[in-house]
Amino acid sequence: MTELKKNIEIWEKEMLSPSKLDVLVNCQVGKKAIAISADNWSQRTFELPASQQLLSIITTAKSTERESGVSPLTVSAQLISFSLEDKTYNTPLFFQSVKAYHNRLNQTVRFEQKEDLFVNPFLEKLIDLELPTDETKAIEQLKKSGLAFHIEQLYFLANFHPHRFFLFKELTLLKQELRKQTPLTAIFGRETQTSELRLTPSCLFPADPSQIDTLSAFDKENIVLQGPPGTGKSQVITNLLGKVLDAEKNALVLAEKQTALAVIFEKLKTKELHHFALPFHHQINGKELYQNLKKTWLFLEESTHKENSYISLANLKRTKVERALSMLIQKQVIGGLSLLDFYEKYAPIKERNHELLDIDSAPDFPVWEKDKNKLLSLQEPIGDWILVSFSEKHKEKGFLTKLNQALD
Repeated sequence: MTELKKNIEIWEKEMLSPSKLDVLVNCQVGKKAIAISADNWSQRTFELPASQQLLSIITTAKSTERESGVSPLTVSAQLISFSLEDKTYNTPLFFQSVKAYHNRLNQTVRFEQKEDLFVNPFLEKLIDLELPTDETKAIEQLKKSGLAFHIEQLYFLANFHPHRFFLFKELTLLKQELRKQTPLTAIFGRETQTSELRLTPSCLFPADPSQIDTLSAFDKENIVLQGPPGTGKSQVITNLLGKVLDAEKNALVLAEKQTALAVIFEKLKTKELHHFALPFHHQINGKELYQNLKKTWLFLEESTHKENSYISLANLKRTKVERALSMLIQKQVIGGLSLLDFYEKYAPIKERNHELLDIDSAPDFPVWEKDKNKLLSLQEPIGDWILVSFSEKHKEKGFLTKLNQALD
């Protein structure tokens, strides 16, 4: 760990000691920088003739982007010149990252600004001062700092690569984190105490026994997974992300190449889980990041609304079921009996082939049960029966005559 800390300090020193040949230290028109107009700077898109010098700058930018994942191609505004500790600096005040599109038919290059204006981080670190992006306020603050400087209204396009100085802040924070017990220290070799995650055994995608063992081991310890292309590493990572989401935890996935992240993102997309993932890489500018965050926010809001609708519908159905159950057990519903008691005792009646007749002012079932034996004694003299109606429509059937004869 001490060796790592020393390496970080060396990296910091190298960043703060760029060569005099570095275009960021001494910016002037030449092989590494091309002058552009104020109009080019102020427009979101602009075109320049595809000169050999410009194409050389673009080729270098693409090569750096392939190696580091960050494009150094930038346009600058306002050149500030000053001396500090016997060294002279001619460095831009503001930057905007751009992307180049070479049109081979008309031999022009179209540039699109990728993100909003930002202050030169090299300048801020050099003079230990945080400056605003407003030009007037920035110059005013520089004057208050006591720095003797001169500003020219000059605009350039070059591979300034100012983003490397944002890394300086990351390295400083990294040194601080190395003193703590964090996953970062575990990655760099220090033994750390890990808490059990207790992830779900279920998987988003099919997993073979070795992959299942790997995912199970992750519950209790840090793991290193390695293997040639096509052996299922992305599948394991995606399954792990699914388990993390199920546990309502967060995960950070880092990769040297954007393609590896795209594979995992597309796998999550097949399960409609990409809304919970936020891709971030060098080709995404601030506005695109904001749009991605907005889409995720709207999706989650809509999902919450749907969930609430489902809950309301479920509550309504549950209320209906509870009312039905209450009706089934409620007494005095059918002739002094509950529905459940009625169906339990008298459902077999429906299976018998009896003629069902109406009875005016029929007694409750408990009363009928009491006189049941007497009624059954009448069955032999009057024949098969269930119920007798005293309404006018049944007088013609002769049941009253049979009943009177049985009672005599």
